[in-house]
Amino acid sequence: MLREKAPLNDLVFTNFDGKNTARFKEYMIKVMSYVRHASIERRLEAKFYEAKKKIRIERRLTDRTLFDIRAFILPWNVEYTTPYGIPMKIKLVMNSAIFRKENDTMGIFLRLASPGTFMLGCRLSRTFIGYTEIKYEDLKGEVKVKAKPVLYPMLSSECIEDPRVDPENYKELYHVRGYYMFYRVHGMDTAVLMFRAKLNDKMEPYEVEPIHFIDDEEIVIIRDFRDSFPLSRKTMVLRPWLTSINTGGVYVGPREETTVDFRGLEPVPELLPQKDEQKTGGNASVKISSNEYLLIFHTVEIYGMYPQYAALFDEDGELLAVTPEPVISPLPNVYHGARPGTIFVCGATIYKDKLIVSAGKDDEILLIMEAPLQRIIDSMKWLRG
Repeated sequence: MLREKAPLNDLVFTNFDGKNTARFKEYMIKVMSYVRHASIERRLEAKFYEAKKKIRIERRLTDRTLFDIRAFILPWNVEYTTPYGIPMKIKLVMNSAIFRKENDTMGIFLRLASPGTFMLGCRLSRTFIGYTEIKYEDLKGEVKVKAKPVLYPMLSSECIEDPRVDPENYKELYHVRGYYMFYRVHGMDTAVLMFRAKLNDKMEPYEVEPIHFIDDEEIVIIRDFRDSFPLSRKTMVLRPWLTSINTGGVYVGPREETTVDFRGLEPVPELLPQKDEQKTGGNASVKISSNEYLLIFHTVEIYGMYPQYAALFDEDGELLAVTPEPVISPLPNVYHGARPGTIFVCGATIYKDKLIVSAGKDDEILLIMEAPLQRIIDSMKWLRG
């Protein structure tokens, strides 16, 4: 078993109360000791090029959007107070995860920033994650929310980014921990890693652990991978960054919790960059039947736009269908902020017959959008099934 091969004591941090910075630094030193770079990247790159030969469905960039905007959350409409009881002004509310908690209640993990942060894309940008709940019927138009702290940086080089939930367990919160170090540490000045936080009933973290890989019984962590989270209970979707060719694409591999079989990690041909695209990545997974999972994924084309597409997988990670055109286009008329042409989904859930997504717009505000699920399925081109 994969989990039995990993010395998890090195990789799990417990008693996560936000006060123990020194202990967390020592923990991250241990985590960084498992990072491998050159040899791992060469193997991922070889798989990338081989998969590119197998693309059967080509994408085309259009202005199509299949979702309607239901609600939006603006930074000044987020009331946030630190664990110490200090209220904070919010400058940005963006890429956030949404899930259906129970009955008509929606939970939202908000990616937030204070007035002092730099804009996204800058090495000095620092964001954190808060949590709020709201009834579905109240998610309409301009929405005001109260958010409680969930995850925030422990170290000065750390940025907490892009929350996603396990599609079958909303108390498992996957998120990016980016380390943008001021000096070279362990031979690196940056490391972008994916972690899982386990949450208690109060939606507070009590344990964190990185997504990691088993390769010939050795534990390996890729130095730079984001947009990674469970696709299903059996599989993980990952987006490693391939530095030597300056690109990244969607890979899928078998998993046991946060442990992924590196040898079984394979790129998905139809979800790799195609003509005029710099990179692709996963956004959010949602279970739509006993053996089907819908994945929202994005492309970044050479002019920097972020259209969103959809794909359908079985629980073993086999691609069944994909949309050849966007399901959400950049929508510049909706809001024009610091990063025009950007719309980025981090959450998806089902409510009755509707697919609901939460999407950051221009790295400044949050949109809640919805569409009939069947509309999305009907827009797909099938490979099998």
